[in-house]
Amino acid sequence: MALTTKQISQIQVLFAQANMDDFEKIAEMFNTTRRMLERQVGSSFSIGQQVTWIGKRGPLSGTITKINRRNIVVNAGDNGMWKVSPGLLNAA
Repeated sequence: MALTTKQISQIQVLFAQANMDDFEKIAEMFNTTRRMLERQVGSSFSIGQQVTWIGKRGPLSGTITKINRRNIVVNAGDNGMWKVSPGLLNAA
């Protein structure tokens, strides 16, 4: 689910009113939610699955060789082994 433009504007208004303690709480909520979403995405992949992603060298593809808590290890052949965040991967 993506936020609407109106919802983004409401967040901007709240940020303008926040103090440093509020930002600490917001940062913790953001990081916790991001980790939870990445774990959900990561659990949708399996070892041996073909995936694609946009890396530092442009579009890449490869085969998943290992699934870690935070990253997925992908063998991209001649382009080497990559540790990729699950949120960047797409099933091929």
